[in-house]
Amino acid sequence: MLWVLFALSALLMFAIGSIIDSISIKKYVKSSKMWLFYSTFIQGFIGIFIILFKEVNFYGFFFLIVAFITGLFYVYGLLPYMRSLEFEEVSRIAPLFNLGPVLVLIGSIVILNLRLSSNQYIGFFLLIIGSSIISIKKSKGLLKMSKGLWYMILTNLILAGFFIGTDYLFKNYDYWSSFFFIQMGILFSAMTLIFFKEYGKEGIKNIKNLKLIAKILIISVGVISVIGLGLRNVAISLSSAALVLSLGGFHSLFVLVIALIFSFKFSHIFKEETSKGVILLKIIAIMILILGVYFVSI
Repeated sequence: MLWVLFALSALLMFAIGSIIDSISIKKYVKSSKMWLFYSTFIQGFIGIFIILFKEVNFYGFFFLIVAFITGLFYVYGLLPYMRSLEFEEVSRIAPLFNLGPVLVLIGSIVILNLRLSSNQYIGFFLLIIGSSIISIKKSKGLLKMSKGLWYMILTNLILAGFFIGTDYLFKNYDYWSSFFFIQMGILFSAMTLIFFKEYGKEGIKNIKNLKLIAKILIISVGVISVIGLGLRNVAISLSSAALVLSLGGFHSLFVLVIALIFSFKFSHIFKEETSKGVILLKIIAIMILILGVYFVSI
């Protein structure tokens, strides 16, 4: 079960990255669109330096196309997620990534011929219930779904293509070559954002206006994301994307713990809703999510 250790380590990296995303978008960069351009560009740029340390093989045009499309799914899949961070708490958004395993498992069954068990059906149901509960918020005394739910459904739909592509590449080609060309795809896809005014064009124009702390955060999240992707890719190569993603409930747990610590210790830069009722609701939802990923993974 070595893949579990790699997967959990990756989720911790992604949780830290989610916190940085939230702080940066709300306080420093003030634009999810420019932040997407900055973070994915630096991530792809850092990732391709792997060629300096590892042997990389080129397996032909089809391999290149799959790797680049996989990278494209990653960059554009994050767009709705980044947008949701502008108006919603990160600890309420992060658990909605748990809708991903459902989509990836369905896609893996159709494309990669994975088989579904009765336990996985139970896990799917629990994941959907838990993700729905975590997205509920109070507004004028009434309970309603967070608008972020719909953004995250779109993110998970697009990212399902990324995970299925990653699974296919690692199962059919060597690890470092697959990793390198996926990162090339991410860098290329980030560069396509230059053609969109509010993403790349405005991002390039505003680099000189960013504070030093914002630039440090951009580089930091790029490094953290590459490490997280590397760890998760190792886990996928040892198991499958569907099983690795089924542990996503722990990402929610890591985010909640880190977010609460930041809210109490650094409330001037990071604020989460910390009433007892809200925390209890989030804990119940996360417990359901963790139970769901347990059933999906057994």
